[in-house]
Amino acid sequence: MNRFAAWRRDRARRHSLRATLLAEDAALARTGRVGAELFARFSEAHGYGTATPMSWLTNRLTVLHRRLREGGTLELHEPGAAPLVVPGAGDHGETVFLQWIGRHFPDSLA
Repeated sequence: MNRFAAWRRDRARRHSLRATLLAEDAALARTGRVGAELFARFSEAHGYGTATPMSWLTNRLTVLHRRLREGGTLELHEPGAAPLVVPGAGDHGETVFLQWIGRHFPDSLA
């Protein structure tokens, strides 16, 4: 009985985490905004450097890239400077976005 209860708790925790990630992705896709707090989470995942955090980071960057390709604007935190506004639906916007990734999260491009 205890093993079953532990399994159910673990399953519920995983379901809750998955729901949280989906909600975060939806918000990111809707707003295209990477503020200081989310940027810090990106930096932490990048700095950790193992598969799971890097996968999390790559998935978030993919959400942003999809928004950009669909014509949405991005607002990206730039430490020590004003936020970087990246216009969507164009080669220039994609170039600016990839340069931002290269400056702050270079290993995520591999």
